[in-house]
Amino acid sequence: MKRFILILSLVLTGIITTAQGYNNEWINYSLTYYKFKVGVTGIFRITQPELVSAGLGSASAQDFKLWRNGQEIALYTSVTTGTLTSSDYIEFYGERNDGKADKALYKYDSLQMCDKWSILTDTASYFLTINTSGTNKRLVNTPNNVAGNSLPPETYFMYKLGKYYKEIQNAGYGIDFGELVHSAAFDNGEGWTANMLYPGITLQDNNTPLYFYATGPPPSIVATAAGNYSTVRNIKLGINGNPIETNYVNSFDITQFNATGLSASVFNGDAANVQFTQDGTGSDNIVVSHYELTYPRLFNFGAQSL
Repeated sequence: MKRFILILSLVLTGIITTAQGYNNEWINYSLTYYKFKVGVTGIFRITQPELVSAGLGSASAQDFKLWRNGQEIALYTSVTTGTLTSSDYIEFYGERNDGKADKALYKYDSLQMCDKWSILTDTASYFLTINTSGTNKRLVNTPNNVAGNSLPPETYFMYKLGKYYKEIQNAGYGIDFGELVHSAAFDNGEGWTANMLYPGITLQDNNTPLYFYATGPPPSIVATAAGNYSTVRNIKLGINGNPIETNYVNSFDITQFNATGLSASVFNGDAANVQFTQDGTGSDNIVVSHYELTYPRLFNFGAQSL
């Protein structure tokens, strides 16, 4: 009987595995792909001499196709068709690796607290190929002609201020066997977070100036935290000393804060000092992965270059 159950279990596992994708469905095996890596986010240029050195000097501009994580990336080519000359190039907006692809590694999707940072690597792999059949995504120059515009200027826009902590790589769920032994699976709270937050310690993150538009729609804030010890506690979220939300958290569980309709008075002084505390005792600690504050903001970017 035990053998029958084991065989049936293996058959069912095979069926479930077969039904899932392998994330390689985008590959056309009749094409050759040229792999390169990107570790920072920005605008990247591949010059014609670099393409020649890779053996792509005779390719036509309209045939280049670029992929990242199974998604096609739009390219800009200095000429729209034909072969590139020595002064020509292709450009694209490249992004460092994030944690979106990591989600499938967790026991359950909900156990990943934040997908801003990858738990494995910050380097993304890109794949350039030549596709002569069908269309390839392109960025094109578009005139910005506002001569006939009669719309009044907007007084504010909704701005998302995000803080995504990357201070420690939290080990996540564990069991105390005299010392804490952590799960070998990708489990509760595993990933990049702020430093461990013990009782009596406040995690504070001050943001100023906000260029807050006080008569706009009410602000909101979302945040994610997790217990990091086998006990219970309340985790408290505050802004500028004002209590916003308190969540009861058991053991290594993850908690989501979602506070909407915040009063403009909370942001007096044009600042948002976001604060996290907990009321556990002894060796208890928690971790915070991130928060996102959305609020109406004036069109003032603090002289930052864009």
